[in-house]
Amino acid sequence: MITIALKEAGYYLGILVLLSLYMHPERISIIESFDQIIHPFLWTFLVYIFVLILRLNINMVIKKFKK
Repeated sequence: MITIALKEAGYYLGILVLLSLYMHPERISIIESFDQIIHPFLWTFLVYIFVLILRLNINMVIKKFKK
């Protein structure tokens, strides 16, 4: 169970890094307010949920065809 949690945390952090570099590459060092800290986490959570649902659907289809 811990390995699954670490794997999912790795996916989440990977998405966070990619989105933060893609969305605001020039503003990495400039943090003016608390909203600027939360903003990437919200976008990352939404993208993570989308990727998670996509992965679950793909795994379900693969398991269906293996039977």
